[in-house]
Amino acid sequence: MISFKVLAIYIHNNGFSQNSGELLLRFDDIDHFMDGKKKKIILGISIGVIIFIFLNCIHLIWPEPSYELIPRDEAIPDDAVKISTETDQHPPTLETSFTSIYEDPIPMPGPINTAGAEDACFITPDGLQFFFWFTPDVNRPAGECVNDGSTGIYNTTWDGAAWAEPERAFLGWNVLDGCPTFFNDQLWFCSARNNNPMQMYIADHNGTDWVNFQRIQDILSQDYDIGELHITDSGNKIYFADVEEDGLDFNIYVTEKVGGVWQTPVSVDAVNTEACENQPFVSEDGTEMWFTRASTTEGTIGPPEVFRSVWTGSEWGTPEKVISSLAGEPTLDNDGNLYFVHHFWDDSSNSMLEADIYVCYRK
Repeated sequence: MISFKVLAIYIHNNGFSQNSGELLLRFDDIDHFMDGKKKKIILGISIGVIIFIFLNCIHLIWPEPSYELIPRDEAIPDDAVKISTETDQHPPTLETSFTSIYEDPIPMPGPINTAGAEDACFITPDGLQFFFWFTPDVNRPAGECVNDGSTGIYNTTWDGAAWAEPERAFLGWNVLDGCPTFFNDQLWFCSARNNNPMQMYIADHNGTDWVNFQRIQDILSQDYDIGELHITDSGNKIYFADVEEDGLDFNIYVTEKVGGVWQTPVSVDAVNTEACENQPFVSEDGTEMWFTRASTTEGTIGPPEVFRSVWTGSEWGTPEKVISSLAGEPTLDNDGNLYFVHHFWDDSSNSMLEADIYVCYRK
């Protein structure tokens, strides 16, 4: 029996023709021993066989592209320059009112930061797992990040003395994943996949791989662009930010789960302003809300800054600025250590160079 591969090569080189007697049954031969009815049957079978062979040989003639995971250090462009605290033109600054509580901001220690962009960070309350998003080049178009082998979600663990080398939380090909949050042993993340716009998914870890990807099939995916979120109150509340009608301003919302169903989100008016409030984090005890705020003027968004609001017992208090200058996406462990993303900006080229994770340790 001739193989599909040989047939595909032959057809690719010679095409379908009456001279392909070695491979295809010639219809003029049928006339010598078949009547009209049988000829129709054979013709139908022959056409079906040809279609079957063609469909099964497409991947041999035009094979599916192959992809491979690439380590972060190998994916970063050769001309990329690692920005240091000494060469940073806009270093993050701790507000004076918080210097008695926190140490000054420093780059997160360990093998986390590179000359690429580390962003969208999240630390588990026990301080033992850390998730973040990485891309090797902040100026690469989003479409080119899909299947580049390195852009995506990473996680690292604390062994009691140091952070381990981050590993890719691989969630499939032909997708673009980000904004990770980890709750009840499940990874929550936003993803553009299956030809759908960006939506929220959850995944389980079986000890080796991430499995059981499930899209959130409720109001949160249908009517809101929730992006970075934070889950609190034993999993019964979600804080997130949604873009307003102008496409520029973001405000923070909260939704509660009642009877297993997420309710219509409510604006957290105590922290929302005409500026852009985004990327909320709520402490595990529910007493502090941390978030990113950026001014919006003349159709542009200004430099992000980190703010904190304290729960008064009945409502969220007036937010206070904690860290200024290109700082955002705060996340804290139960010891009160503050982790956040810092973007490095070059004034001469008016462009972003890279991004790192920073930390302010609580005194």
